Amino acid sequence: MKRLPEILARPLRDVVYEHLKEAILVGKLLPGERLLEVELAEQMGVSRTPVREAMRRLEREGLVVLRPFRGAEVVRVPRERAEQLFQVREALECLTARLVAARAGPADILLLRSIIEQAEVAARNGDYPGVNALNRRFHGELARMSGNIPLVTLFEQIQDHINLLRATALSRPGRPEEAIREHADIVDAVAAGDADRAEVLVSEHIRRGRLAALAQMEASDEDVHRSAEV
Repeated sequence: MKRLPEILARPLRDVVYEHLKEAILVGKLLPGERLLEVELAEQMGVSRTPVREAMRRLEREGLVVLRPFRGAEVVRVPRERAEQLFQVREALECLTARLVAARAGPADILLLRSIIEQAEVAARNGDYPGVNALNRRFHGELARMSGNIPLVTLFEQIQDHINLLRATALSRPGRPEEAIREHADIVDAVAAGDADRAEVLVSEHIRRGRLAALAQMEASDEDVHRSAEV
């Protein structure tokens, strides 16, 4: 008998977990959105058990909050925590920009520009979760290209919550297109080997993302308060 592909032997709870996590990190499921086991199980064609197990794993990772008698919802990152994450992200990615500008080769530049082109197409098609996924890939590739293993490790340790905030920022009207243009400018500076300019552009990019994320968080909080008053 031929060996079955490994994916077929994977526990269903892992498949459901990865599906839900990706939906959260690309902004298909936004902070504060309720996650109902019955609806999710029906949508994915599975029983409630793997959905429940996936939720518990997402809770352990800080991406989902389980509330007694209310079910689960995508975590809302507190403003203070968001500010701290953006501070750490700016420090890491500014260093990344300097390192990449000093060592990136033609193949690296080609890859980054290809990601930007794909994001532009996704934005024109209104596929903002797709833009978000490509945004994540862009920053992940930059970290990898730095060649600094401790930096990559630190980035990976906080990337889920960074991605959660990034999804919040990119849900702000006009921000996805703006972020794509900023990426293009960063790549131009990296291609020119201009570490100083690359660092400045990354710093400005993250600060604009921070403002967009915080503005969107405030707007969402206002919506919640209005709903509670009705």
